[in-house]
Amino acid sequence: MTAQPDPLKINPPKSQVPPSAGQQPAPSGVEYIPVFDTGEQAFTTWYCRPKRVKADGTLVAEDILLSEGLEDRAVNEKLVSTNMIRTLDGAVSLGRRLFNRGEAAATILVPINGMALTRKEIVGAFTNACRRIEDEIKAMLIFEVTNIADTVRMSYLDDIAIILFLFCRGYIGRISPKITDLRIFGTCNYHGVSLPLMDKPWPAATVNPYLTNFVANAQSNRLKAYLHGVGTPAIAEMATIAGVNFLDGIAMRPKVGGLR
Repeated sequence: MTAQPDPLKINPPKSQVPPSAGQQPAPSGVEYIPVFDTGEQAFTTWYCRPKRVKADGTLVAEDILLSEGLEDRAVNEKLVSTNMIRTLDGAVSLGRRLFNRGEAAATILVPINGMALTRKEIVGAFTNACRRIEDEIKAMLIFEVTNIADTVRMSYLDDIAIILFLFCRGYIGRISPKITDLRIFGTCNYHGVSLPLMDKPWPAATVNPYLTNFVANAQSNRLKAYLHGVGTPAIAEMATIAGVNFLDGIAMRPKVGGLR
């Protein structure tokens, strides 16, 4: 077996140093998580992770934060829109800094609640915010559609894609392990699919066969495979061998400086 490179020992190019390696929050309430590209063998991408610490000290983040206001019978559209646009603003802020220092080729992952984009008022607020983004920054963005149901319909994915495609380089879908048929994402021209592992030390006997099938399924449908929350070096190695394209998580955090 060919020896796999150790992502923890690979230094990102000097021109591609993530801002504070996900340790300092942006003003808008996101942190920038460096994402390792297994093809380029470098950290070429950043994931804008939305988060907020509640008054009681509880951390609310990612798709749970982006779902706030959607759980109740009376949807709080202002809250949902605010959380989505704050996340978008954090990504745009990062994009402008990277662009201004000559890194227009950088990629920024921006999670967006797909369920929220089924509501007209929220779509209006979101698209108005997107229209204010410079074209060169839009070209750096990949939207990651979260909160996708296990029984997702093609019309649902397609309607979201129609909203997003004018404002980004591409879009991917975050799936649960229960979704095994990825043909619908390829048919709707999604760039890839992502899977959250939540930084947990999952046992190899469970993770390894699933990752192998996940990547094979993605590749057969012309989709890139993204893996969030890689919790251990062992899982990172298994994912790399399986052919996952992009990895982030506590096992992948490089020691790098921030933007100047």
